[in-house]
Amino acid sequence: MTGESMPVVKHIGDTVIGATVNTTGSLRVRAAKVGADTMLAQIIRMVQQAQASRAPIQRLADAISAYFVPVVIATAVATFAVWFVAGPAPTVTQALVSTVAVLIIACPCALGLATPLSIMVGTGKGARAGILIRSAEALETAHRLDTIVLDKTGTITAGKPALTDIHLTGTLSENELLTLVASAEADSEHPVAVAVVAGARDRGIYVGAPRISTPSRARVSGPPSAATVCSSVLRPCWLKTVSTQRDRKASAPIWRPRQDAAAGRCRRQPGRGARRGRHRQR
Repeated sequence: MTGESMPVVKHIGDTVIGATVNTTGSLRVRAAKVGADTMLAQIIRMVQQAQASRAPIQRLADAISAYFVPVVIATAVATFAVWFVAGPAPTVTQALVSTVAVLIIACPCALGLATPLSIMVGTGKGARAGILIRSAEALETAHRLDTIVLDKTGTITAGKPALTDIHLTGTLSENELLTLVASAEADSEHPVAVAVVAGARDRGIYVGAPRISTPSRARVSGPPSAATVCSSVLRPCWLKTVSTQRDRKASAPIWRPRQDAAAGRCRRQPGRGARRGRHRQR
């Protein structure tokens, strides 16, 4: 449930979760789980269980209250007795007022309510921000964290690919290659294709979709299909290996062959804003 949302090819009989977005075509799905069995209901139950759980500091507060409350009650009873026996008239009224004053001042209400209210507010705010807290103990120990391990960059970033670099391996210029690639991908709904087209337009390059001739072009996820742009056959494919250390760390390259010769590659970055998200977490 974390990370960037990338297209996944589904076939008849495959399982899809709720809120799945169909990027192309139409489909018919059968609801296998409804009501309390859905993923949303499980998330709601998990948040409720976290709000009802007890933090270690709450157990300490309960232990103190177990001794403190009887002492307060005993003090209030003694106050009533003293004012009733030795107080001025009206003795009953004075004794009741003094007893209530002792209970109000010495009652450990804050000691017993502070932790549960903090847990309820913290888990509720976390759920609204997309952070699910499993237990009150996890919320209590979160302030001591010094390292956060994330499985995907999309967890703290926008989760959308972005065009970062263009590496030329042929005779085409950077603008020429990007024009061909963006024009070939202008009608595609694939997130990587959308990123390439957006990168071209950000550079002021005109993306001419009408110049594309794709007899059997299908808007599906997976490897891009061939296209004809300005009488040039463009056959995109994915690069399986990464050649440089920079590529391994930054992003996955995409080769764009042109007529059996590698014209260049456009590097894409899975997500942006990781550093900004990390500082916000701090």
